[in-house]
Amino acid sequence: GLVVANGGNVGIGDTDPSEAKLSITGVAASDIGLKIDHDIVDTNALFIDAETTTSIGFDMQSDALTSGSIARFYSNGAADATARNLVLIHNDNPSSTAAFCLKIQQDSQEYAQKIVCSNTTESNGLNIQAGNDANDYPISCSDRAGTTSLFSVNGAGTVLLHKGQLNFPATQNASSDANTLDDYEEGTGGVVVKLGSTVVETAVSDG
Repeated sequence: GLVVANGGNVGIGDTDPSEAKLSITGVAASDIGLKIDHDIVDTNALFIDAETTTSIGFDMQSDALTSGSIARFYSNGAADATARNLVLIHNDNPSSTAAFCLKIQQDSQEYAQKIVCSNTTESNGLNIQAGNDANDYPISCSDRAGTTSLFSVNGAGTVLLHKGQLNFPATQNASSDANTLDDYEEGTGGVVVKLGSTVVETAVSDG
C-alpha cells in the first residue's frame, strides 16, 4: 500500500518510511522497482541536485550480483556523425586539483578495465586528449601502492620507462619500416680482426 507520513515521507510497500522521502520495498518478483518512461524531447528524465560534501550523492549497491551488471548505459541513437558523449563526467572547477573524474577500484585479480570495440571497419579503443609539454603526463602508470612510477608518456610525446627495461620477444617480429625498432638483444661475443693469416686485434663486446 501507499503510506504518507506526517513529515511528508512516502512509503510504497513500506509502512514506516521515516528514513527517506520516498521508500519502495516489497517489489514483486516480476516487477521493476522504479520505472520512468520519459518521452519529452530535450529534457532530463531524472535530475538529482545533491549538496554532498563528504558523503555519496548516488549510491548503487548490488551485493547479490553474479553474471549481471550493476549499471547499463545503452544508446541506439541517430546513425550519423554527430559528436556525442554517451557518458559525461565533468569536473568544472580547475582548482579541484585532487579530484579524480573516475576511480576504479578492483579488489580481484581480473583487469580493472576492459574495452571492446566491435566495429570491423575502423576500431579505435582509447583516445586521450591531454598534455602540452614535457611537464604534463597524459599517461602515467605506477605500482599497486601508487608509490613507484613504472612508465609514462609526457605531453611532448616521450615514452619514459621509469624501471629502465624494455622487453622484446625471443623471436623477432620484423618490420619493413626502417624507423621501427623491432629487436634488441644483449649478450657477450668476440670479434677477431685478421689481415691475411695474421690476427690484428681481438675484442670482446658485451651488449
